[in-house]
Formats: sequence, structure tokens, C-alpha cells
Amino acid sequence: MGKPKILLTRADLDLKEEGVSTKQTSARTEEVDAQFVLPDLVADIQVQTNLSRSTVASILLKCGRLQDAMNNPQAFIEETADLINRVRRDLMVQGVEYFELAGQHFEMPRFEDDDLMELFEANLFAVSDTDKTLFTHLQIDGGSGPEKDFAADCDANDDCCST
Repeated sequence: MGKPKILLTRADLDLKEEGVSTKQTSARTEEVDAQFVLPDLVADIQVQTNLSRSTVASILLKCGRLQDAMNNPQAFIEETADLINRVRRDLMVQGVEYFELAGQHFEMPRFEDDDLMELFEANLFAVSDTDKTLFTHLQIDGGSGPEKDFAADCDANDDCCST
């Protein structure tokens, strides 16, 4: 993680009766060699990851990259929190285990099929024009009639945004 950079641009102005015109004469980037007031790295990362302060502090001390925080504290906080969250998601998926409880046994294929779709169908609205949204289905609160009607009206209305 490098130091912040700024782009310096120089231009000539030409003032005429028709208006102002410009012509770029040079451009260069320079690293900012500034002293930052370091934010509370642990607190800022804790807010973004929902980990305890001691866990975040332990991660930061063991990562060996604290010098990067001196170069660009905000970028360090954002990238570190993003990396921690990605690792947490991976660990959560790897840590899923199924146990037999009181004679009940749940097999993984039971959860992999599209059978779960039936359980949630009452709370979903299938979008017919997927160019208007990023999603193929919209979640409706508890099968609410007004929300479902609103989603249907938006889906059918040509004035609604499209990408």
C-alpha cells in the first residue's frame, strides 16, 4: 500500500470574446509526503468487522503490515476490514456442520436443493423485466398485499428506472 498521490495539471487559458478556452500543457503525479494524525485503527476496523477490540488488535499486531497504515491510514483500514470480512465469511462456510439431535437427522442435500425456494416463495416477487433491477426476485415483507402490488406496478411501469 503506497502513499497517497496527487495529480498536478497545468494549463494555458485563452480569453477571447467567444469565451474561454484551455490547453493542457503538462501533468504529473506526486506522492504526498505528509504526516497524518492516525485514526484509531482498532476502533475503525472493529466497527466494520464486528469483532472485539482485542481480536482486531491481535490481528493487527500479527499481520506485520502496520507500516502501511502510516502511508495511507484510510486505505489501510478499508482494505484490512474487507480482508477480515472475506476470511470470516470463508470460515463460516467451512465451519458448517450437521449433527443428529434427538433421533433427527438432516442431510446436506436437503438444504442444497431448490426445496427452500418453496418456503420463501410467499415472500418473493419474481421480476419479469430484469433490466430494471439487479435482482431476479424482490423480497416482500410477509407476503404483504400492498408491497406485492407496489412491486408488480413498478415492474409493469415503463417509467421505472432501467439500467
